[in-house]
Amino acid sequence: MPESKKPESYKKTELLLYNYNSFVKSIEIKEFQIKAIKEISSDKGEKEIRDIEKSICKTKNLIGAIDAAVETLKDDMYFDIIRLRYFEGKTIENMAEHFYVEPSTISRNNNRLIEKLKICLFSDDVIKEIMQ
Repeated sequence: MPESKKPESYKKTELLLYNYNSFVKSIEIKEFQIKAIKEISSDKGEKEIRDIEKSICKTKNLIGAIDAAVETLKDDMYFDIIRLRYFEGKTIENMAEHFYVEPSTISRNNNRLIEKLKICLFSDDVIKEIMQ
């Protein structure tokens, strides 16, 4: 399916997966910011710390949702496509070599897995797309 023809829920699912490692890293950065604020100021930084903690909580919830959705695919023969492509940045060709299959097999199974994940992550959007 051409990129422009893919539904928004598919694109958003891929965007979340591509940015997963950055979400994890952002938590580390925000925790460092809290530590720095605590070392520098006493009472003045409390609101700033609370705001950062709220942001960390939201990010952790998002990571948890992604983890839970990906976990639903763990019994799939091509489960590792998600990790290899989105978390490790491997190409379709690299993955084809890894699985000893044609690149088209990787693309087809990647699309199939994303279709499953998008329902877990964006069920309301998928319902709207189906009903249009």
